[in-house]
Amino acid sequence: MWLGFGIAGQSAAYFTAPADASGSELAQETFGEGQLIASPLAMASVAATVETGTFHQPYLLPGTRQVTATALPPATDTQLQEMMQAVVTSGTAASIGFGPGVYAKTGTADIANQEKPNSWLIAFDPAKDVAAACLVIDAGYGALYAGHEVRVFLDGY
Repeated sequence: MWLGFGIAGQSAAYFTAPADASGSELAQETFGEGQLIASPLAMASVAATVETGTFHQPYLLPGTRQVTATALPPATDTQLQEMMQAVVTSGTAASIGFGPGVYAKTGTADIANQEKPNSWLIAFDPAKDVAAACLVIDAGYGALYAGHEVRVFLDGY
């Protein structure tokens, strides 16, 4: 999926996955492995969507054409929020030091021919009305590297 983000003649990949994926490859795509590619900007919009239950297209300039999507069912959104809160309070992001009002999801993406996995973290803080994502390439476990960067961003926001 490609979206405009406000710079004339430019667009950004929201995410890409092979159209012909099946079997074990398709299974890998469903949890962020295989050949799935997503940008940090796209993943920040995933966090923003969970915050409100409605899709938030990332854009850089006002006046950018916005796409729309069906809102998440309220029960689904509530469950996603509960799981992201648990990641911060007792899960893989508990050691990062986010406050109790932050919701997050860590990620560790193994990449072929790369020494260490990529480190991911997405988060949102409703009190600050902000969502963020960080990808640290060839770094290691998601909570240790990307998590620290997102915490520094949110602390300074």
